[in-house]
Amino acid sequence: MKIVKFLVSGLVLLSLECAFADDFLVTEVKSSGKSSFSYNSFSLKDSSKIRITGVGKHYKGKMLDYAWIFNKDTKKLVWVMELNNYKNYGKESLDYETSLKLPAGNYKVCYTSFKDTFWFSPNFFLFKFNSDETHDFDESMMEIEKERKKIEKKKEKLDQKRKKLEQKSSSKNDDFDEVIQEFEEEMDELDNEMAELGKEIEELTKSKGFNIKENDNSKSEDGFGLNKIWNFDEFIEDIFKEFKDKDYRDYKNAKKNSKLKISVFTDEKGKNNIVSYYPYNSLQKDFISITGLGDNELIEKGFSLSKPTKVKIYAIGEFGMDDKADYGWIVNNKTRDCVWQMEKLNTRHFGGSPKNRGYSGEILFTEGNYSVYFQTDDSHSTDNWNSLPPFDTDNWGITLSADTLSIKNIADFTPLNLVPLIDLSGLGDDEAVTKGFSLNNQTKLWIYAVGEITKGQHDYGYITNAITKQIVWEMNYKNTKYAGGSNKNRYFDGIIELPKGEYFANFVTDDSHSYKDGWNSTMPMTPKSWGMKIYPTENFDTKSFKILTEQKSESTLAEILKVSDDAVLSKKFTLTKETKVLIFCVGEGQSGEMYDYGWIKNELGNTVWEMSYKKTSWAGGSKKNRYTSEEKTLTPGTYTLYYKSDDSHSYKNWNDSPPNDQNSWGISVSIIK
Repeated sequence: MKIVKFLVSGLVLLSLECAFADDFLVTEVKSSGKSSFSYNSFSLKDSSKIRITGVGKHYKGKMLDYAWIFNKDTKKLVWVMELNNYKNYGKESLDYETSLKLPAGNYKVCYTSFKDTFWFSPNFFLFKFNSDETHDFDESMMEIEKERKKIEKKKEKLDQKRKKLEQKSSSKNDDFDEVIQEFEEEMDELDNEMAELGKEIEELTKSKGFNIKENDNSKSEDGFGLNKIWNFDEFIEDIFKEFKDKDYRDYKNAKKNSKLKISVFTDEKGKNNIVSYYPYNSLQKDFISITGLGDNELIEKGFSLSKPTKVKIYAIGEFGMDDKADYGWIVNNKTRDCVWQMEKLNTRHFGGSPKNRGYSGEILFTEGNYSVYFQTDDSHSTDNWNSLPPFDTDNWGITLSADTLSIKNIADFTPLNLVPLIDLSGLGDDEAVTKGFSLNNQTKLWIYAVGEITKGQHDYGYITNAITKQIVWEMNYKNTKYAGGSNKNRYFDGIIELPKGEYFANFVTDDSHSYKDGWNSTMPMTPKSWGMKIYPTENFDTKSFKILTEQKSESTLAEILKVSDDAVLSKKFTLTKETKVLIFCVGEGQSGEMYDYGWIKNELGNTVWEMSYKKTSWAGGSKKNRYTSEEKTLTPGTYTLYYKSDDSHSYKNWNDSPPNDQNSWGISVSIIK
């Protein structure tokens, strides 16, 4: 590993023959166990010569037990035990001795030992135990990854074909049965292709000496029963179990009876420079510090800029192969836009395990108020490192600073602890909650929603127009971000603008993974927020917003909603004059026939409107979810609204994917103003 970029400017490497007449022990750090991190600190009031001695351990070309010295003021690595700077090489241990001249400052001396660390690169798919496994593991994984990519490409093409078939099935002029038959044949071909690819992967792993047992109950997320395609992360974990125990036993034996430590000495002159703390005068002044974080934390701090200002960001976190585990981001409070965040591409390795990633750079921010966030998951933090820690262990988190001239542009800002206008959060399984509201003017609203979204929407929020029932905003994968925990936890944090009108805020959940009823995988960072909250924005006009006391629009004449199985329901309404109305109906239909549907009769018993399959469109979810939205002029008189459902697939009793707007399953009639 090259460390040129970390070296303190002006650091002078002295001759090892330099005499320390009367060595004075500045500090000593010993390994405290087979899986540990130990440290100590010292400070110098003036530049001083130091001598470093120590013992490290290597195992098959990897440093597993080693020490380093870090400058806490400049945030730069001073020195580290490596395979290319030892004094004496042993079969199991390495002896180190060197001399340095350090400038005045504050320093941290660290020693780390880990029993079962595995390295994995976030830049490309590569798992690597700290050894050279006889199976040539790295090469095998790269081959498997190539096979996985082939599968993914084929799946994408097959998904595209599927979508085309679905589009055909929703066409009014196509023969539905013929289209379905074509779709099923295509799916059979996909099953065969996927099965063949699964066999290829099995043969590949067996050829490399891995014995992976197939899970007969495995099933892909697509739901097509392609049981040869498993969760690839779990697949890799299974492979690790095949050789990890043996490899660790070898490592443990090699590590036995070792004396692992680092000692820092100085001479009599340097002894006088040792102080408890050195007041370092930095050109950069910190104004936000969220550091030293432990497990399961989510911290928010704010700052305000009076004019455009360059801000230095220094952040260290944890990145997996595809996911962010511990990371930070910054949000503009006015727009709720994420103006900066830690990503794999804008971070680099910060020492230790390759999952330790850091960012150091300047960003120009416009004037305004900002919130800084940092969140951590349930492991690998200052609470307890589960693998090799980063070189800068003190600053796990995020720090913002500015130069002495720019710091005057920065002020404290306390993010408002706003009371939500609408709170549909803290939800459990199988919930479908609704809250109506009206806007007297075009209005901006801040929405914060947390739910479960993968290839489809499982627990998600949306807003509908109360009259037309059209969805005007909804959570989806593209407009949400990773919410921590399981990959399927997603959140939306943003501002939307709605015109004058009446609306329904909705949130629906499926039968598992929720706040009230328990999680079937790792919970998100803000579990109590599972659901949706709507907040006021800056300069919000409170007079413009009103909660609808009844969960229907003031323009609604009659409605029959949230209909369950085996129902025949009716509701009357009366018109005193000729009126233009909007009829909105959602139901179940297949092969040109409706099974859950609505109709309207006049007072003579004549049917004046009925939901027919030919006039419906796809309502989202299963293809049998159909809806119609139709305008009609009715003469004065009394009318009866009807809705009939069969013995399956209805509100909260879905036997297939529900429609996007579950709460509108039924029929409604509204006056068009």
